Amino acid sequence: MFISTSQSDVLIDFTDEKVVGLKLSGGMDSAIVFYMVCKHIQDNNLQTAILPITLDNPEKRYNGEFAKRVLYWIKKNFPTIEILPHELKDCPDKPEGWVEFPNDEFAYQQAKQLYEAHQKTPFNIYFTGITKNPPKEVYLQFYNSEKNLLEGPTDDRDSEHPLSIEHPYFWNTDGYWQIGRTLDQGVKQGEMVSINLLRQMDKLAVTELYDQFNLRQSLLLTTRSCENYDPILTNNFTTHCHTECWWCHERRWGLGEWPY
Repeated sequence: MFISTSQSDVLIDFTDEKVVGLKLSGGMDSAIVFYMVCKHIQDNNLQTAILPITLDNPEKRYNGEFAKRVLYWIKKNFPTIEILPHELKDCPDKPEGWVEFPNDEFAYQQAKQLYEAHQKTPFNIYFTGITKNPPKEVYLQFYNSEKNLLEGPTDDRDSEHPLSIEHPYFWNTDGYWQIGRTLDQGVKQGEMVSINLLRQMDKLAVTELYDQFNLRQSLLLTTRSCENYDPILTNNFTTHCHTECWWCHERRWGLGEWPY
């Protein structure tokens, strides 16, 4: 499959994989990646199964819920494609007394889940969908209703990694998933290729993908971008806050409007 946008092209070209892994967050990025991988399998009459992988953050339990909604939509619209049981796992709750769940702990738990899923159901390709930030002049206009500038991803999400990253890995003696190789024959090792299909795009280009496949009024509506933890502003996490978080501003900027 080859799809062009104004910012970058998407190429999906596997043909003989038994299983591919896919990171599913419930957001609009991973949802369109899921769709494109399914369409590639369907259009080429492949026998490849997809393993969706989701880790629920204790501060964002809605991730798992919206990942399930995306998964339901995909299964309904691609009934002939084999979707393996959802690898949905809860990240351990923050220890008592902690004010904030540490980002490095969540990243560690994500890596651990990926390692364990890959050991249980081996796959050679792992698809993700992480986009660039909007241009700086755009996100410096992301204010909440109290006129406070909102903070977004500090790493800018502008990946300089190549499209495909070879991932030999092993589980080290400290209990961490580690990229590389080890001579310790008692340690399980594995390999995969991690492919971020959206690494050179921001939300404007992702919106182009939704429009090319005519998915604004269907798949897009099953996704959630909001990172607001307030149950009142989000109707108990069923809607977006629209103005009070950075990610809602990013979504609205990309789409040009709210689709609901």
